[in-house]
Amino acid sequence: MTKHFIPRNIIFITIIIFTHWYPLQKLEVAYDFSIVIEPLLKINSVSEYLKMLFTLKTVDIRPITDISYFFDSMFYSKLHYKIFLISNLFYWLIIINIFHFLLEKIKPSAEGLNFYLSLILLTHPMLSYVTPWIVSRKHILSLLFILIYFISFLKIKENIELNNCSGDHVRNSLKQQIIAFLSYTLSVFSQPISALSPIPTLIYIYLYDHHKKYRFFIVMIISMISFSLLLNYYYFSFVAPQTISMTKFTGTLDLHGRLMGIGRVFFQILLPFNNSFFYDEINYYHLIGLLLGILSLFFFYKKIPVKIFLCWTGIFFSPLVILYAKSTNIFFFNTYALLPLVCFIILFNQVDLKFTTAIKGIFIFCFLFNTIFLFKTNKIWQKNDQFLKYSYDQDNCCFNSIYYADNLWSKDNIQKDTIDEAIRISKEVISKQCFLSGEEFYAQAIKILTMSILYNNDKKISSDNKIKVISNLPISSITKKILIYAIKARDGDSFSFSEMKKLISANSVEPTQYDLILKYVENK
Repeated sequence: MTKHFIPRNIIFITIIIFTHWYPLQKLEVAYDFSIVIEPLLKINSVSEYLKMLFTLKTVDIRPITDISYFFDSMFYSKLHYKIFLISNLFYWLIIINIFHFLLEKIKPSAEGLNFYLSLILLTHPMLSYVTPWIVSRKHILSLLFILIYFISFLKIKENIELNNCSGDHVRNSLKQQIIAFLSYTLSVFSQPISALSPIPTLIYIYLYDHHKKYRFFIVMIISMISFSLLLNYYYFSFVAPQTISMTKFTGTLDLHGRLMGIGRVFFQILLPFNNSFFYDEINYYHLIGLLLGILSLFFFYKKIPVKIFLCWTGIFFSPLVILYAKSTNIFFFNTYALLPLVCFIILFNQVDLKFTTAIKGIFIFCFLFNTIFLFKTNKIWQKNDQFLKYSYDQDNCCFNSIYYADNLWSKDNIQKDTIDEAIRISKEVISKQCFLSGEEFYAQAIKILTMSILYNNDKKISSDNKIKVISNLPISSITKKILIYAIKARDGDSFSFSEMKKLISANSVEPTQYDLILKYVENK
């Protein structure tokens, strides 16, 4: 393996430059940057960081990820978003190397297959909504450290199977236990989504460690799992409960909802051509993914020893358990499918497959398709407009519709065709009652609602009807007055126009919304 390290990484780096660095040279989209990273740029001490974490509130308890952002921040003034992208890609390169080493550890005889499987992970189209997203760093680092844990687990597993009690094996075993514990700890403090991942490995060790040499290790890992879960439960329940309410699942988390979430994960792994920032919980793609997932798991069950199958399948589902427990809709983000993707490839690696010319040809085709697709989709991150439009075109769920409509209404130089498009999307938002989807969308939804009412040129909707609708909106009385005056001013009432401008001057109104109201009144 060592002798191919340099040429292999030359290939990996070349692919990363082509699929990520080159199309993302003008990276503009950085969602949640102001929430996750900007507060860190103002931190000058550990005490300030702890104050931010437990008083000003953040998004997760993720000090390891925050430390990595601190290092990036030293170059932020010169490189802006690029420094965070460079770091993401650097960590991803490390992940691919660790992953390749893990595959070699599992199946050393399949060197060619292991390399192609590493390429599949490196160029998987699902990454188009992972690695370019600056704040997905927590998922990347969490995966990196949990992969190191898995390598230590495999070495512990070897020691158990060898049943060797010599001094060297005891020392090596102790070293692997320490590495496993530290890497797991680093993983959960990068992102708590990996908290349950070691449980299948602990069950395996408990069942086959007949001499009970690893009982203390099991206790230590279970203790850290418990500490992590309790800490995050406390944090999300009492310190930052709004983090949950912002992403609260809008459907019902019954059996159907859970199955559709699992179906989306499998679909993204097996047929990753429907990439979007977010996905509707009701989508026929989920059903296709669920059927393909069941067939895949049945295939693995038949081809892999049961204990190996159960171990990696358990790890596959471990992130989903936490997402369901939190009752949020975030399992529809690609970032949360990273560990399942890795586990799926590992399961495939366990199959006794003859690496024939035909199989190699299929892998090369998949690799080339993935590379081109990833290059094209990564380019959408260059501009906010095209990113939101692409996500909406892929899946017009409430999340994508609201963000796209809000972006259209917020344009500095809004034109007639933009207004027509904004009204069309806004009608969808209103008809689907997307403004009931949670607190996160409230301000945007109200803005979309009011602007679409103002600009609606349907002759059946009179000015009086618009005023009645606005009068019933859940907005402040001042905003209602401004909008009602705007409608009357549009009809030629100069007094209303004067009163509207006075109210706008005396009260804080979003500049872009103020411009839209004026353009509406002036019939532009």
